[in-house]
This record gives sequence, structure tokens and C-alpha cells, in this order.
Amino acid sequence: MSTVGQLGERIASLAKKVEEQKLNDASSADRQTTLELAEASRELEQLVLGPRQTLGLMAFSVQDAASLGVIVTFDIPKLVPSEGSMSFAEISSQCGLDEDRLTRILRFAMINLLFREQPAGHVRHTPLSAHLAQSPTFCDFLRTIAAVFNPATASLPAALSR
Repeated sequence: MSTVGQLGERIASLAKKVEEQKLNDASSADRQTTLELAEASRELEQLVLGPRQTLGLMAFSVQDAASLGVIVTFDIPKLVPSEGSMSFAEISSQCGLDEDRLTRILRFAMINLLFREQPAGHVRHTPLSAHLAQSPTFCDFLRTIAAVFNPATASLPAALSR
């Protein structure tokens, strides 16, 4: 098992490699290198958090999927302007969701850097939410996951215990 320092050095080395590749080819970096960087980052996160916090976060990932499902189902990324912000109330009136529920769902999604609240009471894009706003086909894919796969996944423990 790696130490925090060893992982930090590996992450720094891989990050430098990815940056250099992106400078030479603006389209993207080598897939293998980016996957290694992501894996090392996850390993570092798990090492820093420890088993209890890591597993706790894993248990809540269904909530991440649920908030993402609501966001793409109600096309919220398309509602928020690409530049500037929009109030929770404005988004609520345009998408038809109750403002209190919408605010809670979006604030939960903000934990994952999907949108940000700036200024207070207003929603603004992050790179993740902007990607959703510009990728209708990907949003279709995510809606399918939310509507078909996630409910089946949530039922797996009960189905296996029968």
C-alpha cells in the first residue's frame, strides 16, 4: 500500500504529464494517463479519509445519482445561463419543481461541484454543469440511467435476500 507522500508524488507526476499532453494536443490527454491519475487520486482520497468515511461516502453515492437524475430530468443545466446566474425561484418557476425541494437538491449537487451558489440564492454553472448544458445526448444517457438502472440497482439487496 502506498503512503500519502508516495501517492502525492505520483499524482504530481501524472498531472504534469497530462498537462504536457494537453498543451501538445488541445483535444485531450492520453486516456491511460488520465485513468491512472484518476485512480491515484481516488486512492489518495481513500487513504486520507480512512475506511469509515470512505465507506460512508460510498453509501451516499445513491444520493449523488438521485440529484443528478433530477437535474437532467428537469433540464436544469439548460435553464441556467452560460454566463451569470439565476435564482432558485426563477429555476423553480421554469422547471416546475417546488422551490424548497429544488434548492435542497441543487445544494446537495453543489457538494459534487455540479453548479455553485453565487451570489447567495443564485445558481451559476461550473465546468460539470456547463458540460451538461452543452451535451443533450449525454443528458439523454444520464436520464436513462436515472430512470432504468438506478431503480434496479437500489432493489438489488432486497432481490438477493429472497
